[in-house]
Amino acid sequence: MYYSTRLLFVVFVYTFSGTKFSVSNYHKVTNLEIGLLGFLGLLSITTGFYFRDAFTGFGSNYFNNSIHSIATT
Repeated sequence: MYYSTRLLFVVFVYTFSGTKFSVSNYHKVTNLEIGLLGFLGLLSITTGFYFRDAFTGFGSNYFNNSIHSIATT
């Protein structure tokens, strides 16, 4: 809890303590990096879909009533 609160204060409340040189050295994200992150995201989604029974238990109806139970609460 301490580190999460500290992170919020450092990012949003405190003033920037770096130099103009450190800001000018940031680089833009290239298309290769975007493509690789997109590929990894797609791979994680498909892996989670195909192996969901291994995560929740084989033959489990864990996701069957998830929309219904959310809608009734």
